[in-house]
Amino acid sequence: MINKINTPEYLIPDGANYFKKNAVKIRKGTMAAAITNVEIIESANSSTQEKEAAVEILKSLTQQLNAVGLNKHFMWCNPTIQAIFVSTFINV
Repeated sequence: MINKINTPEYLIPDGANYFKKNAVKIRKGTMAAAITNVEIIESANSSTQEKEAAVEILKSLTQQLNAVGLNKHFMWCNPTIQAIFVSTFINV
C-alpha cells in the first residue's frame, strides 16, 4: 500500500463538503465541531443543558472521527471525553 501525503484541500477540495473514508461520509468541519463541543463540556460557564447537548453532538460525531483514525492515534486528555470515544468505537 502506498501512503499519500494529504492536505485539507486534497481531502476536501473547494466546493466539496465531505469525503469518504472506510465507507463513512465525513463532513468538513467535523473535527472543529468536536473540539468546540468539548470546550463547551469542559467550560464552567456552560449550563447543564448546553453540556448535555454538546455530549450528544459529540457522540454523533464519533463514527466519523474514528473512521479517520482518531481513536487509533489520539487520546483525549479529559477522561469523560475519552470514554465517549472508547464506548462508541467502531473498528473500521
